[in-house]
Amino acid sequence: MQKNIETMTAPTGIEILKWNSLTWLDIKDPDTSKMQFLSQNFSFHPLSLDDCLSKIHSPKIDDYENYTFVILHFPVQDEFQAITIPSRVAVFIAKNLLVTVHSSKLDLLNDISKQCRLDDKLCSDYPGKDVCYLLYRILDKLVDSCVPIIDKSLSDLDKIEIKLNNPKIDALQDVTGLRRNIAAQRRIIKMLKEVMFGLPPKLTSYSNANLKAYFDDINDHLDISGTTSKNAMKQSKFIKIIIRS
Repeated sequence: MQKNIETMTAPTGIEILKWNSLTWLDIKDPDTSKMQFLSQNFSFHPLSLDDCLSKIHSPKIDDYENYTFVILHFPVQDEFQAITIPSRVAVFIAKNLLVTVHSSKLDLLNDISKQCRLDDKLCSDYPGKDVCYLLYRILDKLVDSCVPIIDKSLSDLDKIEIKLNNPKIDALQDVTGLRRNIAAQRRIIKMLKEVMFGLPPKLTSYSNANLKAYFDDINDHLDISGTTSKNAMKQSKFIKIIIRS
C-alpha cells in the first residue's frame, strides 16, 4: 500500500506524522504536485486523487481494494460574507494509514496535526491507538465545531427579535439573510449525517477495536445540531411572519 514513509520527502503543505506503526499525512490546500506525491507513494485510484482537486463534489464514501475514500463537508463561516459555506475534508483510510486533505483555512484540523507534532503525550492519545481511533478523534473535534456556528445563528435571531420592539427598524432583510444562512447550515449537516452514519461499517477492515459506540456518539451530536438548526429555521419563519403582519 505504501513505500517506506521514513524516506519520503514531502512537498510544502504536507505534514507527515508517524507514531509506532501508524502514519498520518495531513495535506493542506491540495494541488497537482501534492496529489502527484500521493500517486507516486501510494496506490490510490486516480479518481480519488482527482476528487481531492475538484471544486465541487458531494460528500460520499468510496470503497477500494486496499482503502476507503471519504469526502465530508463541515460548516464554516465565509471570511468575506456573513454566510455559512461547506469546507471539504477528503480522507483516505487504510491499514495503519490515514491521509486527510483539506483547506488550510480549516483551522481546527491544522491545530490537531500541529499539536500532535509538538506534544508527544498527545500523540499517544490521538494516533497512538489505531488509525480508526485517530479518525474518530479528528471527526469528533470537527463535528463539535459545528455547534458555535449554529449557536451564532440562534444569537442573531435573538437580536432580530429585540429589533422588533423598535417600529423604526426594518428587520425583514436581516431575517431573510439569516434564514438563507440557517438553510445552508441544515443542508451541510444533513449530508454530513448521511455519510457519517454509513462510515463505521467501512472501518472494520482497518481496526481491531469496536468503535461503533464512539461514532454513535458523533451521530448523536449531529442529531442535536440538526434539530437545533431545524428549530432555528422555524423561529426565523415565525419572526418573518410577525414582521410582515
